[in-house]
Amino acid sequence: MRAGGNARKLAIALERQDGSRSVFHTGIFAGARPANEFYVERLVKFLLWQRGGWKVTIAGDPGVAAHIQRVYSATGARAFDFDFMGSRVYGRPMVIEGVTYERAPEPKEIGLALGRHQDGCRIGFDLGGSDRKCAAVMNGKWCTAKRSSGIPISRRIPAITLPGLTTLSSARAARLPVSTPSAQRAGIYVDNEVRVASLFAACPPTCSTSGCGAFFSSSKGLEWSAVRGGNDGEVTALAASMALGDTAVLGISMGTSQAAGYVNPQGNITDWLNELAFAPVDYRQNAPLDEWSRDGGVGSQYFSQQAVNRFCRPRVSRSIPPCRWLGSWPRLRN
Repeated sequence: MRAGGNARKLAIALERQDGSRSVFHTGIFAGARPANEFYVERLVKFLLWQRGGWKVTIAGDPGVAAHIQRVYSATGARAFDFDFMGSRVYGRPMVIEGVTYERAPEPKEIGLALGRHQDGCRIGFDLGGSDRKCAAVMNGKWCTAKRSSGIPISRRIPAITLPGLTTLSSARAARLPVSTPSAQRAGIYVDNEVRVASLFAACPPTCSTSGCGAFFSSSKGLEWSAVRGGNDGEVTALAASMALGDTAVLGISMGTSQAAGYVNPQGNITDWLNELAFAPVDYRQNAPLDEWSRDGGVGSQYFSQQAVNRFCRPRVSRSIPPCRWLGSWPRLRN
């Protein structure tokens, strides 16, 4: 494209909480409007779920910017993402704006130093949608572990899961002198507070502000003053980075849905959203639909238990019923 002199520079900036910002530079074809609009829309979608953002700036093409404004709106094809990223995740209306390439915002990335050492007494628990797990280690050596029964995603969390989690963690704490536990959790958390998570799917909408939202940043949830939590993908990336003795590591956790995390070249995790379950990975028009966002070809359909459920449908014998590990799902295009 560059060799043919048919390239136009384009930058996409995504602003998150506290003014942190990611900027992605790419190029588009001059005079190829439909192709450019499709390419940039899919790229914006991927970047939103990879890095997060309540404000998106398209720098370099006013026509493409206007198209993204139409698509990512309350009445556009990406109304789900528009509402989710704005109101539900960042608590403010989502904004799409267009500027010239020269006025593209500057990046402002934040790295979060977390872990990378194994000394001391530690308790970690995994708050997934399928079940709960808890383990204790001392100076890097495993001591004990336990998995709970039941499916937390289907229950009213304040009444059932929080007391159960408190009891589970207290039992582990009795064996080790732990001051602060760490939590691996599935979902979206901003400033260590719950925004959207499958674990809290049974909670009423008001619960995000009345208890569950502050579960990790106050003493309401557990008997410790605070809990340091990480996305299960971030924990995967950090563990892989420590095991490999390397940095710039992408970790993917394939559970009830898909989670992802990234350890940057400095060995730190990022403040990105890292919810690649909704990031497009298959651009086919007949790609399977996600049952929540109703978008096609997103990561959860390929890297999770949902993918297993879909792909394990019998192709040889019609007498064998399809797997239904996660209950009844809408019929997907395939």
